[in-house]
Amino acid sequence: MEILFVILLALTSPFSSNPEHQFDSGNYFETERFKGPQENNFVGTLYICAHLADTEKYVDDFQELIEQFANISGITPADSEALYRDAQRWWDLRPKNANYKVFWNDMCKEPTENMRNYFKSQSQHP
Repeated sequence: MEILFVILLALTSPFSSNPEHQFDSGNYFETERFKGPQENNFVGTLYICAHLADTEKYVDDFQELIEQFANISGITPADSEALYRDAQRWWDLRPKNANYKVFWNDMCKEPTENMRNYFKSQSQHP
């Protein structure tokens, strides 16, 4: 459980919402993690990075990392799929001309490496 906290802590950078773009997130998102304040949506952040990794092809093993993370954190496959769909919706709200590479480098790259290294070390020391 401690490592779950460490992984989530690696994803602590808050996502700020655009105050001019207010909407009812309760009707837009399907998971509770995305319906609430994004400042504490660490699991959602992981799925936001997963979606970015998939669409922009920054890494090729993020789905495997997500599956491992979901497994140790008790997220069911159905819930994981719903979180991924919400991450896609989250990206749909962002400007299409956003600099995805900067976002990846600032928000996702290091936590991805941390997860990869952790899971690799766990597979070597069962």
